Amino acid sequence: MPKRFNPQDGFFRKAKQDGLRARSAYKLEEILKKFPDFLPKNKVILDLGCAPGSFLQILSRAQPKKLIGVDLQHTDPISGVTLLQGDIFSEEVEKILLQESPFHVITSDMAPKTSGISDADQFHSVKLCERVLSLSEKILPPNGNLLLKIFVGEDFDAFWKIFRARFRKAKVFKPDASRDRSRETFLIGIAFLPQKRDVEK
Repeated sequence: MPKRFNPQDGFFRKAKQDGLRARSAYKLEEILKKFPDFLPKNKVILDLGCAPGSFLQILSRAQPKKLIGVDLQHTDPISGVTLLQGDIFSEEVEKILLQESPFHVITSDMAPKTSGISDADQFHSVKLCERVLSLSEKILPPNGNLLLKIFVGEDFDAFWKIFRARFRKAKVFKPDASRDRSRETFLIGIAFLPQKRDVEK
């Protein structure tokens, strides 16, 4: 029987004590501990779905050359971080990211606004991931790294097959800080393999 939902569980309280903006910071901490080669120091980093800024707080520890966060919602300022409020599906945001690229590391903690209909929520989660992967084709250099949050469901396997083919190393990992009842998991891609484009004769 699943545990009763508690919005203020141990990770929530620990985040408050540690000065972190959300419990999700511990998800990223655990991922980086499990995959230490994912986040090299002194690189250009992009965090998508950054509000309220907990991933940015952890990513800033890698002393990035540049750290940019993007979200539909407002994010309170963080020292040394460039914040962009906008929709990643918009041409305007894509244009800005192209100007700022390449990004050596991209993280995405994005999730759709949930409806309570699990199949629909999972479908929209995959659509977000597809958009990030599509953007990565343009702004992630060879050997760059990508982290995606995704909801597990009917469309997961098809997307995972595409994702893992794009990286030299790819893993699925659900941190302990993710709620037991949550369908979320994370895809970790290390060493991006850009697709070879056909050249017109």
